[in-house]
Amino acid sequence: MKIGRLSFSLLLFSLILPIQTQAVERKYMGVRECDGCHGGGAVQYPNLVNSWQIWAQDDKHSRAYSDLVEKPLSKHIAGWMGLPLDQPASWSKCTVCHMVDVPKDLWGEKFDPTTEGVGCEACHGPAEDYLIP
Repeated sequence: MKIGRLSFSLLLFSLILPIQTQAVERKYMGVRECDGCHGGGAVQYPNLVNSWQIWAQDDKHSRAYSDLVEKPLSKHIAGWMGLPLDQPASWSKCTVCHMVDVPKDLWGEKFDPTTEGVGCEACHGPAEDYLIP
């Protein structure tokens, strides 16, 4: 009897295992979409921390892309690597760390990785589902 239950359990498990939900790709909305709840100006929800304001004022991540394109050392390194100096957004070996580097079809209306550096969505993922209508 135990073998029958075990066989049935394995059969049932093998039928359920292949059922997977299809992943939906969410859009990246940009750091300006986070500030309404997380401290940029008028805070709608006072129990949430001012993490956006701290990021914008004090966190080096907010300047990661601008540092990449404005600092002389960055341009020197790019030239040494043979990268086109007039197209810093195409420096894939650099942008993988200096901005939120995602495919353009996942950009929300206000998302521009070249102006935000390494923003909230670099760690928290696309904000499309986080936003409260």
